[in-house]
Amino acid sequence: MLFALILDWLGQVLIFVFILAMSDWTGVELSGDTLQVQGPWLVFVLLLYPLLGWLFGSYTVLRWKRLTLIVLLQRLLITAAVTLMVVAIARWLINPSEMVWLVHRRVQFLWIGALSLWVLAVRV
Repeated sequence: MLFALILDWLGQVLIFVFILAMSDWTGVELSGDTLQVQGPWLVFVLLLYPLLGWLFGSYTVLRWKRLTLIVLLQRLLITAAVTLMVVAIARWLINPSEMVWLVHRRVQFLWIGALSLWVLAVRV
């Protein structure tokens, strides 16, 4: 389970680097100031997904000897959907500046979509 957690964090960091590399497509404005502003939100998202994954059982399914793909997909989709909702609610409550592009809808959908594929590959 710890190995899966480390791989999940690695995937999140790789996806963050990918989003930075594809800044033209995502509409991300890159400068030193905007990257520093992303720090707290990046830590929040890096910790949120594994915490919700543990809560909804996407790590405990790794102990099952006969894991069906339907159960795995169900747990991963619930984790992804709730992660999106929690980030949206946190963004609404905190109301960060426009410089925080990490919580924009386009970036979050790209982030969660890529992360879901990564996590599915790790679990399988």
